[in-house]
Amino acid sequence: MIFYAVEGFGRDDLLAKRRRIPQYSVSVGSGIAGEIFNAIKERVNNMYNIDLQSRTPIYEQLYKKVVELILRHELKPNDKLPSVRELAKELGVNPNTVSKAFQLLERDKVIYSLAGRGSFVSNIGTDTVKESALEDFDRAVEEALNVGITKEELLDRINNGADNHDKG
Repeated sequence: MIFYAVEGFGRDDLLAKRRRIPQYSVSVGSGIAGEIFNAIKERVNNMYNIDLQSRTPIYEQLYKKVVELILRHELKPNDKLPSVRELAKELGVNPNTVSKAFQLLERDKVIYSLAGRGSFVSNIGTDTVKESALEDFDRAVEEALNVGITKEELLDRINNGADNHDKG
């Protein structure tokens, strides 16, 4: 993947100060090569963006982002993911954080790894992802009930969430 050919990414950029930026710029002409380059650049810009200010752990955000990209068919079965080091460098996070996300994705059979070759997207169906999401939901409901939240409160929350989802 190309991680440094991003429009507007300058040497004085806050994130650029932590990365090695090539001393040259890539010049791509018009035509098919330019279109491919722009498509890759746009994909990289939007693929793995995470919120460093969020209360949600970074590894969990990355996990969810990969699953989302698969469900939106932006990542297809057998697509190669960036290496742990590349992605950690791109996101400006610790490689252990990316490694943890990849381990969880592999545990859940969302991705698979080949020694010396990298990590790849598994051929999973949306039913598998939905089943996993429902298992997470079941655990959250059980935890909520254990701390005293009533079934009615949970149902109200579900209904309000569904209403907001339908509007958006």
